[in-house]
Amino acid sequence: MPLFVRAMVRINDQKARPGGGLSMAGAKTVFGWDLEDFQTNGAKTFAAFVHVEFSGLHLFYGGQIPQSTAIAENIRISVDTITTLNLPSKPKLINLGGGLGVPYGPKDVPLELTDLTAPWSEAMERLTAKFPTTNVCVELGRYISAPTGVFLVQVLDRKSNGGTDFVVCSGGLQNFSAATGNFGQV
Repeated sequence: MPLFVRAMVRINDQKARPGGGLSMAGAKTVFGWDLEDFQTNGAKTFAAFVHVEFSGLHLFYGGQIPQSTAIAENIRISVDTITTLNLPSKPKLINLGGGLGVPYGPKDVPLELTDLTAPWSEAMERLTAKFPTTNVCVELGRYISAPTGVFLVQVLDRKSNGGTDFVVCSGGLQNFSAATGNFGQV
C-alpha cells in the first residue's frame, strides 16, 4: 500500500515548564497531542491510518525564555518524556523545540548559549543511546532572526482609554507578536 503522508507528532506532556513567555506545554492547551492519550492510542491510530507514517516527535514547551537554566530544565523534561514514550515506531526526527529568548528592551539580558552546551550534550547522549539513527533538531526561531533587522510600521490611529495611550499600527501580532506586548514588552 503506498504511503501518502509522513507525520510528526507534537506532544503536550502537561508538566509544568519553567520560564516561558509563551507557554505551549504544561497545561491543557490546543497545542499538541495529550501525552496520556498518545501513550494509549498513538500506535493504534497510526496502525489504523495505513497511508500515514509516524516519522517523529515534536516537544515545544514555550517561547521567549531568557534564562539558560529554564531552557536546560525544559530540555531535560522533554528528553525524560521522549525516552519513556510508547512510540508507533522509531522516530526519524526529534524536535526538542526552541524557546530561546532574545532581548527586546534595554533591561533584558541576552541569553548565553554556552550555558546550554552541557544540557544539549546530555540530551544528545540520552537520545542517541535510545534512538541511534534518529536526527535531533532545535528551533532557533527569533533567536536567529530578531537581531537581523528593524520592524517598521505605519501609525494608523492613536487613542486614549482610561488614561492609557494606545497606538494602532499597520502591523501587529501577525507580524511581530512581541511588539504587541505578548511577552510583556511595551
